[in-house]
Amino acid sequence: MFSRTVRLRTLGIASMLALGVAMAAWKLLPPSRQQLVHSGLTAEAIARMQEFYEPARFLPDFIHCIRVEISPAEFAVYVRTLGLQPGRGIHALPHRCEIPWWTPPDLGKPGGDGGQAQLLVYHHPSTNPEAGEIAVLRDGVLYYVAWNS
Repeated sequence: MFSRTVRLRTLGIASMLALGVAMAAWKLLPPSRQQLVHSGLTAEAIARMQEFYEPARFLPDFIHCIRVEISPAEFAVYVRTLGLQPGRGIHALPHRCEIPWWTPPDLGKPGGDGGQAQLLVYHHPSTNPEAGEIAVLRDGVLYYVAWNS
């Protein structure tokens, strides 16, 4: 009876130790890209955002779309957090998010008011032609899309 109690206590202590090590390792892991995407937004923006994330059948395929109203200052923090660079030669956002609220702007046209809308386009340069990440601020609305297909 005594040896069984000692074994159970040892097993319990070992389990708790393993759990502690696993939790510490989890804290040391770098954040996932999806977590990083959220960390670039304020709590208020996260509460208001529309988001779509769909992993594909075969990893690493995915599509991630976000639409939220933010200020130009918030957008500057956002693209800096994600490490995005000014996008040159990007003329359209992929229409890969098949959801009603995903209505990305036509990057070649002025805003709905008929004047020149504020348009900021940033992207993550990738050597993979089947992957990408783009953030656009148009008329105070952030459109973020990342994909790997």
